[in-house]
Amino acid sequence: MTHYLIEIRFQGQAKEDVKKLISKIDNKFNLGYFRQHRAIPHISLVGPFTTNNEVRLIRDFKKVCGNRAFAFFKVKGFGFFKDNRVIFIKIKSNPKLDDLRWELSQRLQPYCSLRPFDYEEKFHFHATLALDLDKEIYKQIKNYVATLNEPEFKQFVIRVTLLKNSRILREYDFLQCRTLNREQALSAEGWKRSEKLLQLFFQGKYNPDCQSSNK
Repeated sequence: MTHYLIEIRFQGQAKEDVKKLISKIDNKFNLGYFRQHRAIPHISLVGPFTTNNEVRLIRDFKKVCGNRAFAFFKVKGFGFFKDNRVIFIKIKSNPKLDDLRWELSQRLQPYCSLRPFDYEEKFHFHATLALDLDKEIYKQIKNYVATLNEPEFKQFVIRVTLLKNSRILREYDFLQCRTLNREQALSAEGWKRSEKLLQLFFQGKYNPDCQSSNK
C-alpha cells in the first residue's frame, strides 16, 4: 500500500544538530534505527495517510501551500509522550503554521485516510528523536536527555515536503513561491536560489508573501 506524508524538514545547522542528537541517542542505547534508516530530522504536518487520488493530492498540496504565508517555528527543549513512549523535541508553532497544517488536513479529509489526530484542529507539533521504545529504555533515555543542553532556536519554514513511500514526491518552496518535483527539490542550485532569497528577506529586500499573493 502506498503511504504519503506531509512534513517540514529541518535545514542548515539545525538539521545537522538534530541529526547528531538522534544518532547520539540511537548509539548510546543501541536502538539500531539510525543504522537501518536514513534519519531526516522533520516535523510531521499530516499523516502518514493513504489515498487513491494522487493527482488531486498534488493539486491540493500546491494550492494550499501557495495560498499560505511564510512561517516560522521555535524549538524549545525536550518532550515526552508517555502513552506510546516517544522522546521528541518540543516545537512552538505560530498561527501561520497552525493554519497551514489545519487547512492541509481539512482539504485532504474527503478522499484520504488520515490518522485520528489529523482530524483535530489542536495539534502537538514535535520532532521525534526516538520512538517505539520499551518501558525501561524509555525511562533511561528520558533521564539521559535531562542531562543534555536543551535545544533552543528559531527556524523559518522554507519548504514543505510531500512524501510518497518515504521519497520526495513534491516540495513547495515558500521563498521561490512554487512547487518543485523530486529532481528540482534535490537540486543544489535550487537550494542556493532559496538561500539567496532568504538573505534578501532578512535584509528587508524581499517579501515572499507578496510574491505568492501575486501568482
